Amino acid sequence: MLVSGPSVSERLARHIVSLRFEDLPTEIVERAKDHLVHHVGLGLQGRNSDYGRRARRSAARLSETGGRFSAIGEDPALGLLDAVFVNCLYMHHSGQDDSESGGTHPGVLVYPAALNLSQDRTVSGKEFLVACVIGYDVSMVLSAGTWAWTSPAPRRSNAIFGPVAVAATAARVLGLSESQTVDALGQACHGALGLIEGTRFIWVVYPWECRAGVFAAILAESGFRAAPSMIEGDFGLYRTLLQEVPSGIDESLATLGSYFRIVEARVKKYSASNLNAGILDATKGVCEAESIRPEHVESIVIELPESRRTREKRMEENFSRYVDLASRCGSLRFLMALILRDGDLDSRIYTAPISDDLRGLIDSISLRFLEGAPSNYYGRVTIRTTDGGVERVEYGSEGVDYPEVDREGWMSRCVGDDPSVDVDRILQIVSELEQLPDASILLRALSG
Repeated sequence: MLVSGPSVSERLARHIVSLRFEDLPTEIVERAKDHLVHHVGLGLQGRNSDYGRRARRSAARLSETGGRFSAIGEDPALGLLDAVFVNCLYMHHSGQDDSESGGTHPGVLVYPAALNLSQDRTVSGKEFLVACVIGYDVSMVLSAGTWAWTSPAPRRSNAIFGPVAVAATAARVLGLSESQTVDALGQACHGALGLIEGTRFIWVVYPWECRAGVFAAILAESGFRAAPSMIEGDFGLYRTLLQEVPSGIDESLATLGSYFRIVEARVKKYSASNLNAGILDATKGVCEAESIRPEHVESIVIELPESRRTREKRMEENFSRYVDLASRCGSLRFLMALILRDGDLDSRIYTAPISDDLRGLIDSISLRFLEGAPSNYYGRVTIRTTDGGVERVEYGSEGVDYPEVDREGWMSRCVGDDPSVDVDRILQIVSELEQLPDASILLRALSG
């Protein structure tokens, strides 16, 4: 807990304003580009989704007098906040945005803000990348040592820290001073949401966060002030929403500029929580190696960290009540049953009627919770077969796998055969981004 010296906002602002492109290792620059391509691909895919069409209708209504900012795939016609809202929703539509163990999803917030703000003023590719890396740093430094699902009033970690991360990225793109950046971070604290009632209805939560963070930076640029202690103060973000300031916040802040948090963000292979991706992959491998089929399964027990109990309870409740993508991809029992039946996960069949055999497989799976698990990613699966055999699978006890991004393969998968998207051009711009004087060329390419 900070008891003296600069506030959390002041220490973050110093990092936000002073970080230079030359301070970023090549690995970090390339990681930022990988995650940019991942989210850009999701954005191109999401514009054709049902949620994407709803977002466009809402934004068109709000920006009916026109504007100079673009939704991906369209010419400039929206106001800034409306464009940010749409692009964030596009990127989040499938639930495959990146995430990290603290429960935040930085990429789906940071990249829409940076893309649209680069239309507001000339921003170099170097500054664009620095601003995005900063957003990851702020999101993950603030969430370190917290798990909002176990707070007295459980909530989503991303919705607490997301607006502050967006404000950090926006402050850097807008070129705010250190004192203005403190104000932007403080204003963003007012944007914290995080309600988990109706967890399935999450699709507009992330766009709300993104919009709130950009708005906070605009307020600060216009001269609106905020208390420097808005994050850790007696009535600030931490104590109001989580009841306490994390004990390791000083240590986390001390690593700014020497350790870049984007290396801990994990892109998603599936429409499923990253918390579950590793154990699903590990189970898939064992089932393939041992030729385990659904008819061989007597029972399955999945053991998870105790810290995940509230979260998984909500997810399973949604699964039992609703039929939609969010409810299906949130249920670990459902996803495990699909892995066992199909050998893979295909979100296109998530909302199909559940057959009797799949229902029986789901019912054979139970969740248990362990004290002292090494991380929120940890999982252990015990499969008992009808012939008396037992197979055990464990993931996360020795660290977490961070999948690489195949930029060309991912973009091709997301875009398909859409002739309006020049994948080669987009990938070339991303590859050369740090050499470009104007980062807005990327959004122009995405908009055809």
